[in-house]
Amino acid sequence: MGRSAALAPGRAAFRRAFARLLPAAEPALAALASLEDLVERKITEACCPTGWVPGLVLIGDAAHFLGPEAGLGAGLGLGDALALARALEDAAEPDAACREYVRWREPAVPPCQAIGVAGARPPQPGGDSERPPEERWPPR
Repeated sequence: MGRSAALAPGRAAFRRAFARLLPAAEPALAALASLEDLVERKITEACCPTGWVPGLVLIGDAAHFLGPEAGLGAGLGLGDALALARALEDAAEPDAACREYVRWREPAVPPCQAIGVAGARPPQPGGDSERPPEERWPPR
């Protein structure tokens, strides 16, 4: 066990494991020159300044997209859905429910936006030069 068990298995092992999980992806994986093609992208964050206007309410990524690396989107979206469902259940009319939903959710979103993608520290090819080799991704 020890150190060797903690090391990433490498790109070839990743391709084999991914192809076992999703056999239809095997031709596309085989065609990739390198796995850097999969991680080289820009993540942007987006937030709608107003998530509700009469007749329309935004929830989840439509209201506050933080990027997948932040690991917060699904939780925020589920919290939004639950808060909106409860507000709709309690309100006499939809716009009153939306006002309550916004009042409940406004305090929950800004702390997550403050963490955002920068707080999630997404792995960058070659960007971990100060980390020990066994902690670098992708493995070399």
